[in-house]
Amino acid sequence: MRLGISGDRHLTAELLGKTIQSDKTVDFNNQLHQVAWSIEQNGNQTTVCFFDGKTQIGSQVIDGIYKGTSSLWLGIDWVDINKNFIGNMLEFRLWNRAMTASELSLYSCKTLTGYEIGLLDYYRLNEGEGSFSYDHAPGAADLTIGSATWKRPVGISMKLDGHKGIHLKGDKFASSRNQDYTLR
Repeated sequence: MRLGISGDRHLTAELLGKTIQSDKTVDFNNQLHQVAWSIEQNGNQTTVCFFDGKTQIGSQVIDGIYKGTSSLWLGIDWVDINKNFIGNMLEFRLWNRAMTASELSLYSCKTLTGYEIGLLDYYRLNEGEGSFSYDHAPGAADLTIGSATWKRPVGISMKLDGHKGIHLKGDKFASSRNQDYTLR
């Protein structure tokens, strides 16, 4: 599974051998911005909804059920290294269910406690140094920072410069039928 932002600012998802994208683009305007992918699986179909803040900007249905347990990479485009994400990432949240627009809005501007119902992983990405970002959810699957750098001053965000990314190792990244991925 790969989640990303295309060069023309569409949210993208690659799973089950297909690449899909949001209907609308995200206008970052050099501002902190929340984007989210909500993935729900029912029967033999997977639905991916794309959100720009609390606004849904597209959805796609794919035949099949994602059963992967592979690593999750953030900020990397394995097809074209020139399309890697350049910018800052403030947080990464993984929920055990697909989130609705109202739930995303409710949690969007809050620093979480880590004990919210359904929260599997919560990386604040504000350590500022070292090679780990600590999981503040009860599962405690700390994130290995493979080659990204920290933005200064300490505690602001993770800096992705288009050449490096973040890697959640497959043995630490649990996947389920209903998930939500939120980047802040």
